[in-house]
Amino acid sequence: VEVARKNAPALGVLNGTSAASAAHNDADALTLETIDITANAGLLTVGTNVIAVQGLNVAVADDDFLINVELAATTTPYGLSGAAQVYSAPIAINGVTTVKTRTFSGGEWSALDTAVFTVNTVPASASNLVVTQVAYNPIGGSTFEWIELMAIGPDNVDLTDVSISNAVDFSFPSGYILPAAGRVQIAGNVTSFISRYGSAAPVNLMPTVFIGNLSNGGENIRIARVVGTTSTTIKSFTYNSGATWPASADGAGPVLVLIDPLSNPDHTLGVNWRSSAANGGTPGANDAYDYAAWAAANGITDALGNGDDDGDGLANLLEYFFGTNPMQHTPQLSPGVQNVVVNGIPDDYLTLTFTRKIANDEVAFTVESSTDLTQLWVPAVQVGDPVYNAAGTETFVFRHPAARASNAQQYLRVKVTR
Repeated sequence: VEVARKNAPALGVLNGTSAASAAHNDADALTLETIDITANAGLLTVGTNVIAVQGLNVAVADDDFLINVELAATTTPYGLSGAAQVYSAPIAINGVTTVKTRTFSGGEWSALDTAVFTVNTVPASASNLVVTQVAYNPIGGSTFEWIELMAIGPDNVDLTDVSISNAVDFSFPSGYILPAAGRVQIAGNVTSFISRYGSAAPVNLMPTVFIGNLSNGGENIRIARVVGTTSTTIKSFTYNSGATWPASADGAGPVLVLIDPLSNPDHTLGVNWRSSAANGGTPGANDAYDYAAWAAANGITDALGNGDDDGDGLANLLEYFFGTNPMQHTPQLSPGVQNVVVNGIPDDYLTLTFTRKIANDEVAFTVESSTDLTQLWVPAVQVGDPVYNAAGTETFVFRHPAARASNAQQYLRVKVTR
C-alpha cells in the first residue's frame, strides 16, 4: 500500500524509468525531510513490518543520489475526554450494576478495576428460591433435559455457593444474581436446548451444563447452599410419575411444572406439580392462566366463580377448570359404564370421563363418589393415567369404588376448590 510520495509524478504507477519532478540542493542532504504518515499508522501490525521506498532522479545522467529512511513514532499520554463529567454527588445505583474504573494520575491511567454492586439482594434460601420446571424425560431423549429455578419474593437472589446435586451436579458461579421473579435454566446440553427453545428472552440459560442425567423413573433433586463446611438445604424432593405425580411429564411431551410457585409450595408433594400446557414446557415463562385473567377475557365479573352466566348448571369456576366457554351452554358431564379390571378381576363400573385445561391451575380438583347422595362423599378411583392432548388439555377417567353389581344406585361428581 502506497502511503506517500514527494517530488514524484502526482498520478500513475511508478516504474524503473520514472523521473523525479523536482531536485534537491546538495546542502539539503544534511537535513532529513519529514513526511507525516500518521493517517496510515493502522497498517502497522504486531511483529515485523516491511517498508519499501522508491527513490527517483531527475534524469538518467544525474551523477549523485542519496537516500536515508527512518520511521519514527511518538506516543501521547491519553488525557481526559472532552465529554468527561465531573460528579459532585453520589452516583445512584438502583439494581445489580457492574462498575469499571481507572485512576488518572501523572498523565497516566491505572489498570482497570471492576466491582459488582447489588441492591436488594439476599443469599439464596428456602424462602426465596424454588424449582419451577423439570424436563426429566423429554421427547428426543436425555440430551434435551433441563431444570429451571425461580427467585420469589421482592429481592434479587445471590446464587453464589448454590449447587444442584444427587440427580445431577451443577454449581453456580460466584456472584451470579437472579433478579426478583427471574428464572434461570440449567441444561444437560446447551446446543440441544437452544435448538429447541432458542436463546432469546425469556430464555435465560446458563452457559455451562449440569453433569449427569435425570432418571426417567424419578430421583432426588437437591438444591443447597454450601459455605465452607456448612451445607444448607434449600429444596430437596424426589419426583416420579406414579401416585399423585403428573404422568404426562414422563415421556409424553410435557415437563413437570410447579403449581403457583410464588406461594412456595411443598416440592415433595406430587399434587403441587402438574404437566406443562405445551409440549416441552415454557423455559423462562409461566404458562399458568389464572381465573382473573380468564374471567376478564370472557367478560365475567364474577370474582369468586360461584356464578353461572350462561345458566347451564356449571359454575364459572367449573367452566374455568374445564376450559369451556362460560357464555355458551356446556352439556353436563354424563357418567357411563365401563368394564374395568380391578385386582385382576374384570367387572362393570360407573365411570366419569372429562377433559380439563392444564394451564387453568388456580383450582384443585377431586372426583367423589356416593351411593345415595345422603351419606358422605368418598374419593372416586382414577382409572389409568390421564391422556395428554395436543391442545394443552388432558383427559381423565374415574370410577366408582364399587362395581355396578354391588349397588345399582351410584353417583360421581367433580369438585373444584380455590
